[in-house]
Amino acid sequence: MRLIQKYLFFLLLVICVYDGSDLLLGLKTPIFLGIVFVFGVSINLERSYKIPLNLGLYFLVFSVLLPTVSIIISRSGGEPSDGMQYLKGYLFLFVVFIMYHYQLSILLLLVRLLTLLAVVILVFYVISLLPSFESFEDTLYVFGNEYKIFTIHSRTYGAFEVPSIYFHTSPLLIVPLGYYFNKFLERPKLDNLLLGALILIALILSGTRNNMFMGLLVPVVIYLLKGNRRNVLVVIILISLCILIFLFSYGHILLGFFSATEPSNAIKLAYLTDYAERFTNISTWLWGEGLGSFFYSTPHAEMVSVTELTYFELFRRYGLIMGFIYFLLMLYPCLRITSRSEYAWLYLVYVCFLVMVFFNPFYYSSTGILFLSEVLYRRAEETKQL
Repeated sequence: MRLIQKYLFFLLLVICVYDGSDLLLGLKTPIFLGIVFVFGVSINLERSYKIPLNLGLYFLVFSVLLPTVSIIISRSGGEPSDGMQYLKGYLFLFVVFIMYHYQLSILLLLVRLLTLLAVVILVFYVISLLPSFESFEDTLYVFGNEYKIFTIHSRTYGAFEVPSIYFHTSPLLIVPLGYYFNKFLERPKLDNLLLGALILIALILSGTRNNMFMGLLVPVVIYLLKGNRRNVLVVIILISLCILIFLFSYGHILLGFFSATEPSNAIKLAYLTDYAERFTNISTWLWGEGLGSFFYSTPHAEMVSVTELTYFELFRRYGLIMGFIYFLLMLYPCLRITSRSEYAWLYLVYVCFLVMVFFNPFYYSSTGILFLSEVLYRRAEETKQL
């Protein structure tokens, strides 16, 4: 049964990394149900399975109780709701029980698939430089956007234009980046350095500030925790000098990154006005508008059920009480990080991921939940409880 599950998990991860929205093949849910079915048959034959109490409670609250209550709230006024669609992503956390039962980590497979994604991004960039690219650029653009797999265009920050080969699952590239940099700290081998550099280049080529900044931040925070303590101060001074030199030399680029007139920034600022209006209602503060509920988006001039501002959306959906519980649950896997932990680097990457998703709703996607599952599994294995 474990071998069957390994193949099914492989298929699930391939779909989640390369067809994250599940619009191209539509296989994500059938494969997930296949994993659950094989697991059910397995424990029925073995007639024994013990769920760690804290892991069971985490799933019950995170994936069942709070989302269900929130969906009921979203439908209480008779308004349309996308709650059941979002619930599917939450329920993917069930795989953590299966991983725990079979002692089945998805980390190395995830690292390899994401490393391949980095290669794909680099190949796409090279192709985009070819003179013949214009002949099929529109076709590629339409395909990527129709199935919500990738977007190829350029982004302008002030007077600075950068290429953007953006795959929707590219935020998770910080996982292999952390993996290879941690390996390089443990054993300074050229292949780990080159693979880490490949991931960093892919993050930069994605064209988003979020990916760029986190690509630079992840190696720094891992080094500060696990690097040579005697050299930490030197590294901090060097980084500070590099930042100052960059600010003096290329400050206009940073001004472009954070300009209020930059299209992406303008949309986010408009969202703030929309959220301010939603939170004038005391009921929104108390128990939220509900998972999947719609509200009018000024920048898009239409009704939407999610925005890029994850934490504002968290409290709009769940209110102050349930939202605070959710926020604590998101923080829980990365509490008490120490350099003695074998997977300290993974927990630090998860912390960076939490910062990253402030401007990206990727956390609650099935792919984001799979990453959370791996982090929870590792903590459970290290402590035998969460």
